[in-house]
Amino acid sequence: GARNSSYRDLVVEGFEGLVFPPSSWQAISLNTGNSVTQSSYSHSGSKAVRFSSYSSSGGGDYTQYLISPKLSVQSGDSLAFWYKKYSSYTDNVYVGISTTDSSVASFTFGDNLSISTTYARHAQDLSSNAGSNIFVALKYYGKWAGHLYVDDITGPAIVYPSTPVASLTASSLAFGSVLIGATNTATVSLSNNGTSDLAYTVASDNAAF
Repeated sequence: GARNSSYRDLVVEGFEGLVFPPSSWQAISLNTGNSVTQSSYSHSGSKAVRFSSYSSSGGGDYTQYLISPKLSVQSGDSLAFWYKKYSSYTDNVYVGISTTDSSVASFTFGDNLSISTTYARHAQDLSSNAGSNIFVALKYYGKWAGHLYVDDITGPAIVYPSTPVASLTASSLAFGSVLIGATNTATVSLSNNGTSDLAYTVASDNAAF
């Protein structure tokens, strides 16, 4: 099936899923020693996003990004999230807007937000973008610093592609050794994040199945 293209599916993202980043989101790290990952230091639920510059092994640029799907902004919309840092180290976070595409170079970022070690809510006013489709990015920087956590992002309606977009919860399934006459099971979920029907075929490269 496909999503109803006339339905306003608002951003309500707590990063609780098995797949990270969630479908249509991007998590980018310019430093090989650190990454943007899920964390248990959540504002609600059991997971949040963690930005990190803790490791010095990667060298180079410590900038990281979390980029939203394309969003359709209406009058009065904002994008809100909860965030905190792990310790007293100097961590920096900025909110950026792109009206063209989701490439990092396309975003215009505002001032550094004030960060504490307890969760605080920030709401980014999007009224100047009403009537437009945009992308929103969180930009993190902290050289050899600590961690920044972000959770419970809410915002405008997501603009879904007009084509089918397959999303799998796993790229492979490991059954281990299975004896003759025995069985083993593994689960994978397939969803369609586009607005056209998705057709798919399930096949095995093992001649015994």
